[in-house]
Amino acid sequence: MCGYITLSPSWYLAYFLNELRMKVEKSGSVEKLFLDNVVNPEKHYVSGKLVSVYELLGKPDHVPAHNIQGGALKQACTKLITLLADHHIYIDMLSSYKDGDLRLYTFITEELFQQSIEYSDEPGWSFTYVYEEFHPNHSLDIEVRVNDLVRYLFNGAFPGAIRYDEQVLHDSCLQNVSVIGKEGMQTGRQNAEITRFFEQYNSRTLIDHQIDRLDIMDNAAVVHFYITFKTLSQGIEKRFHGIGKITLAYNSRWWDITGLDMPGLTI
Repeated sequence: MCGYITLSPSWYLAYFLNELRMKVEKSGSVEKLFLDNVVNPEKHYVSGKLVSVYELLGKPDHVPAHNIQGGALKQACTKLITLLADHHIYIDMLSSYKDGDLRLYTFITEELFQQSIEYSDEPGWSFTYVYEEFHPNHSLDIEVRVNDLVRYLFNGAFPGAIRYDEQVLHDSCLQNVSVIGKEGMQTGRQNAEITRFFEQYNSRTLIDHQIDRLDIMDNAAVVHFYITFKTLSQGIEKRFHGIGKITLAYNSRWWDITGLDMPGLTI
């Protein structure tokens, strides 16, 4: 693959918060920082110039990907990535592909060049395109959804936060309930079986979890996986091990988890 850096959204958030914290420490003015980092950038965005990426880059010469062979493709790809970065435009690929250079070069020259962008010459301006937003990687998306659900089952909630079943399950699996959060009584959407699982096993430790098979059929998918975990309830430790199955449905560019069947829990 040609040289570019892939960073997760959580990294970007952590970086931004750390930068903001250091600015607060230096300036001592939260109000000024709010204007500089929130209000003013909005003004620059509104007054920005709408141009195609191709025009912004100076209409660089390029040839169709099928006319480039071997190492020349990697060099051409690297050259375009560098040119984009010089104009503060970045491409994020969330997965690795065997034909990554070909995919990336084709994406840039045949799709990205045609994209209109609200460009601003304000210091700090940048724009990131995600390849999978244009070419969905369903296997990757499903794997992320499944792993999110499994992590949730063994964490319960973000530290200090109320449960967020609606973030990991389809609406049809949920019911409206009243929950107590930091700000008092709140209305939330939870799943009855997850509630039972959490209450029955107040201590849950994931030992192993591996996806065995993924089957995608049009707008539906089934994931088979192995899982091993232990629980502690009223001083009694119990160990679970076996095969699980998760069903999903594709809706509005999003894979909804519609069902779960694993040792100790069925939804």
